[in-house]
Amino acid sequence: MRMGVLALASLAGCSAPSRLVGALEGDGDGSGSGGSAGTAGEAGDTGMSATSGGTKTTGGSESGDEVGGGLDFWDYAACPDAVVANVELEIDGIEVVYELHTTMPCTVTTVGSEADRDTVALQCDDEGTPLAVTIALGNDVVRLADLLAVEDVLVFEFAAAAYEYSGRWFTLRRDGELRVGVAAGGTAVPYLSDEGSLDGFFSPLRLGSEGGHCPPGPGSCFALGEPAAVEITHDGVPEPVQVLPFQSDTIEGYSIHAGDSWLSIDSEYSCDGSNDDRVRVAFGAI
Repeated sequence: MRMGVLALASLAGCSAPSRLVGALEGDGDGSGSGGSAGTAGEAGDTGMSATSGGTKTTGGSESGDEVGGGLDFWDYAACPDAVVANVELEIDGIEVVYELHTTMPCTVTTVGSEADRDTVALQCDDEGTPLAVTIALGNDVVRLADLLAVEDVLVFEFAAAAYEYSGRWFTLRRDGELRVGVAAGGTAVPYLSDEGSLDGFFSPLRLGSEGGHCPPGPGSCFALGEPAAVEITHDGVPEPVQVLPFQSDTIEGYSIHAGDSWLSIDSEYSCDGSNDDRVRVAFGAI
């Protein structure tokens, strides 16, 4: 396991060029990792969220209010109001410098709930070295206390990046079955410089994000962006499920809680740092 300093400060917006997402309280924005809840708010905090709804309407606007790429604000149906909160993630006990991808066996020592946040403590074996890891997950749908029990033996897989492309992703599996997974980064799945895109990280689920559902709004690095749908495909299901920010859904044995997700729209203006893209989603076995 490569170690480093994951001194991730929680970010509330995508403004500063060099942001780190780390021991995050659920924020991570930037080009690669954790989007910040605040940014979603700044970039259009008007309840821009929807489940599979919020589809594009046909027909052009007579107002001529075109935005980057020939998009027109009036060509989009408004997204439904938020029905769930953001996904907040905090992981303690692992240090990351630059980036990290590790898998280790762990045993649950404690698991508990308070309000909208669950916490699980793990005693792990990092290639022969004992390692205590604590995961705090805030959301309305995926409750660790319902999915895990003390003395459960799990496999913990964790990926993180702590530079302009930043974020954290993890899974917990029991007897080979995916029990819990969370993405809090600039992309739905981890992207690491030496491994590329880890598309199978959440198997049997496949994650991605797509725009075209909600009205564009101002970004902080790119001039424009839009709330993004988290697209989840199950290996045994032909059709994907699309969940827009602050909505919940299910797919073949898993509940889904989508938090703040955003895609930048290419434009002439952009800052020198990371872009505003981010994905926040949690899912757990039903």
